[in-house]
Amino acid sequence: MGATYQFPAKALWGAKTEPKCRFFTWLALHNRALTADNLAKKNWPCEPTCPLCYCIPETTQHLLT
Repeated sequence: MGATYQFPAKALWGAKTEPKCRFFTWLALHNRALTADNLAKKNWPCEPTCPLCYCIPETTQHLLT
């Protein structure tokens, strides 16, 4: 049977870091960071390829790896 995993939110929001770092981590975990793929969903004009490697589309996963 399949299993689900629930991220412990208290670990994220209780971390002793800058609030902006906690917020960015929350955005990244929920795939809500403003990367080119998410901007395209909102019809914002943007360059779809990654500005660092110019190879593949910019996504949250690619940004963090």
